[in-house]
This record gives sequence, structure tokens and C-alpha cells, in this order.
Amino acid sequence: MSTFGERLKFLRKLHGKTQAELGQIIGTSKTAIHNYETGQTQPNIEKIVKLAKYLNVDVDYLIGNSSRMHEGEIPYTLRHKLPLIRPEDARALPKHIVTAAYGYIDAPVEEAGSDLFAVNLCKDEVAYTAVVARGKMDADLLLCDIGGRVEPLERGKASSLSGSDKVIGAIVLIV
Repeated sequence: MSTFGERLKFLRKLHGKTQAELGQIIGTSKTAIHNYETGQTQPNIEKIVKLAKYLNVDVDYLIGNSSRMHEGEIPYTLRHKLPLIRPEDARALPKHIVTAAYGYIDAPVEEAGSDLFAVNLCKDEVAYTAVVARGKMDADLLLCDIGGRVEPLERGKASSLSGSDKVIGAIVLIV
């Protein structure tokens, strides 16, 4: 995933937005977003900055100049080793999750705590790692158990979960 269009499409889908919804957020059309994603056109600087801000990534990452989503102005200054768990374990783990880890990762997070963990996820054949604060709901994206699958969901859509679906925690960082 190295081009602007590929990254934009991945991040848009990760945030659960359609091309029309993202276009409305940054003040452009669905067609313009489609053209950005397919590489037919490029947005101006103002639109790139709006996209990066909304999608919570650095401009350098979005335009392909960096392989790291979060550098520069993101206020994370500390690095902590967090337990890395399997998605299928994320839904059923007790509060003390460290014993279920199959590995550990260094992650730039603001606070350390036993409720933080990392999980590798995949969306549209793109793998990424989400750092999650178990039990919290104060982020734009939440990690949810939806029909037995662990996946991100916008906070506003989490209130409509039904049946056995549940919120696992807040996604505090995507790396």
C-alpha cells in the first residue's frame, strides 16, 4: 500500500465511510473521492490536510512519503510494550490480558495500563495493528465483537449493536 489513492481508500473504509460521506466531510464530491482513490486526480493541499486530520494520520503518510501513520505532531511521547493478542481472543479475554499474549509490540501511547493491548486486524486484504483500551468508549473508533468477528466500528454506530454484539474497547492508535 504505497500510493495516495490506496491509503485513502484503506483509511476511508477503516473509518466506515462511503466516498460520498468522506467527500461531504472535506467539502468535495463522491466522484472526487473516487478519482483520488483510483489515481485519476490528486486533491489540492487544503483537501489533503483535511483528509489527514479527519483520518487521524500524518500528511506524509497519506501522500506516501512515510510508512508510519503517526509522526510529528501526534502528542505520543512514550513507548510501551503492549501484549499482542489474536483477534479471536480479544472478545473473550478477562481484564488481565497479559497472560494470553502471543507476543509484544512497542507502541507510542500516552498512558500505560493493564487494559491496553494490541491486536492485528485485516480489512480489504490490508493488515494493520490496533492499540485498544479495554472497556473504554471515548474514541472515534471502537473495537467491537460483531457476529463473532472482531472489527472496528465508529462510536456513533456502536449504539446500534444488538444481541450478542458488544464493544471491546476504544481504539487509541492504529499502527
